[in-house]
Amino acid sequence: MANAVWFILAWLSRERHNYSLRQRDFATVTWSSETSYRLSVPLVDAHRVKQIITGVYERSPHGGNLATAELGDDEPLYSLEPDEPSLGLDSLDAVEIATELEEAFDVVMPAEIDPAELRTVRQVVEMLERLLREQRGEGS
Repeated sequence: MANAVWFILAWLSRERHNYSLRQRDFATVTWSSETSYRLSVPLVDAHRVKQIITGVYERSPHGGNLATAELGDDEPLYSLEPDEPSLGLDSLDAVEIATELEEAFDVVMPAEIDPAELRTVRQVVEMLERLLREQRGEGS
């Protein structure tokens, strides 16, 4: 989506239209003082989250090769029960993932968030988006 925003902005500048871009959770493109369009741009790149998780998985002693595309948005990363199907990550992997997510997205994970409770990529992305909004002082 970000590429689409930059394409639109490049086109607008070539066409000599006025525009403004807010580099947060949305871009506003303005053609005149009366016309404004809001383009949603995700705060968190789910593909980047998957890259971090697969990287930790590959470095993990029980991991192996896992392509980012193979990791589903709703696939459990951790097991709560011994026979439950999951990627098989453990609490040390969760801490490593949390640390890398903090660095990659410039966010601080509060101590009360237990990374092992974030069981899917979708839940991780939602939590990161919530934290980014809170830490930037923006509403939900």
